[in-house]
Amino acid sequence: MDRQGAQQNLDMPASMLGSDVNTAAIYLSLFYRLRGRAAEAKKLLGALIVESCEILEDDELRNDQFALENLVKLFTAADDVENATALAVSMRKVNPQESIRTDTVSPVESREFPEPKLPDIQSSNRSCGQCLETIPHHEEFSFCRFCLDSFCVRCLKMIKTDNAAVDIRGDEVVCRSTHDWFSVPPLNKILHTGQMLFGDLDVRDFVEWKNGIKRQWDAERKKPSKV
Repeated sequence: MDRQGAQQNLDMPASMLGSDVNTAAIYLSLFYRLRGRAAEAKKLLGALIVESCEILEDDELRNDQFALENLVKLFTAADDVENATALAVSMRKVNPQESIRTDTVSPVESREFPEPKLPDIQSSNRSCGQCLETIPHHEEFSFCRFCLDSFCVRCLKMIKTDNAAVDIRGDEVVCRSTHDWFSVPPLNKILHTGQMLFGDLDVRDFVEWKNGIKRQWDAERKKPSKV
């Protein structure tokens, strides 16, 4: 498949593919699911998820971070919390309070491995969608099922209890107490290249996982629309 042709911006450098994801389409798929329009939601989600999987299969490793972050949002929109949580946890830097560093080859600098090393994939640390501060590697954060964004412990507590229009700095609160969230704990286990973590101890092969996800959602997007 022509990777450039799969994207909206035909002039997008290969290293940036996935960064121009159609965010409105992700929220539209969430809207369809919440409104009970499951077939439409799955068809749209299938196209977006398969596209992200194909970005992970191209020759440019630097765009993997965008595809993986998109998948976290897409799984959340699909109400697939298990895969969203596993991917979000696996993409975190290892908790320095619980683990030790491991010597591996950087996926950005080497083509030795076709699959990414997830804890090293992000070019910048995750920040809170409200206060914009970096979320420490040893702290849990929450991901909103409606905003499709991350929130630190402090901001989520404020959102849940106060339901304020603005936070303590006077900034507008982007999330609401009526929303729902799932928790993303710290990564307390060293993951090597091609591994991802489900739960506390279940280490799985990334390529096998990705291939299974792609098959599942490719079938969903190809289902004929009901008349």
